[in-house]
Order: sequence, then structure tokens, then C-alpha cells
Amino acid sequence: MKLKRLAQGVAIGLASGFFATLATTPKSGADVRASLKATSQNVKAKTDDVKLHATTLKNSVAQLNDTAKNNIPSIVNDLKASVTTFTEEIKPIAANLQHHAQQMQGIAQELQQEAANFKKDSKKTSEPAS
Repeated sequence: MKLKRLAQGVAIGLASGFFATLATTPKSGADVRASLKATSQNVKAKTDDVKLHATTLKNSVAQLNDTAKNNIPSIVNDLKASVTTFTEEIKPIAANLQHHAQQMQGIAQELQQEAANFKKDSKKTSEPAS
């Protein structure tokens, strides 16, 4: 008996909701269908636009990849050649600098020796004669 009354209440509630919805809907069925159709067409157009952009992006990435594959090896080879050329050009300059550095080191040692000798000589001359 309770189940029967529950079913009656649900049925009355559904019927009331259906009629209330029909009475308060601002659009007619034809208007709702037209609105849904327009929304569907808009979504389809945007989906097609996204597909077009994705295809364009895919093609651009493929082109960039091909360009990189073709150009990077030549750039690396040019860079290696430049480094080799620079290394060869700098060898005589480095050798010259090393030679001058050794000369300067020899001069510095001579100056240190002369300074040490000068100190010894000045101590001998400054000591009183006995």
C-alpha cells in the first residue's frame, strides 16, 4: 500500500514538472530545434577550423624538421672548419707569446739576482772597517 502511494506521488510530481516546464519554456519546440541546429553547426565549424590549424601546424613542424636535418650538418661542418682554422692561425702567436714569457721570466730572475748582489754589496760597504 505504501508503494502504491509512492508511485502515485512520483507520477503526479512528474506530470506537474512536465506541465510546468511546458508552461514556462520561453521558446517553442521549433525554436529550440533551430537553436540546437545552429549550435551544432557552430561546433562543427570550430572543429573543422581546429583540424585545419592542426594540419597546418603538423606541416610546419615537418618542414622545420626537414630544414634542420638539411642545414645542421653543414653548420656543424662550417663550425669545425672555423675552429680548425682558428687553431692553426693561433699556434704561431701562442708560440711567440710563450717565447716572450720565457724571456721575461729570465729577465726577472736576472733582476732578482742583481738585487740580491746589490744587498750583499751594500751590507759590506756599510759595515765599519775594523
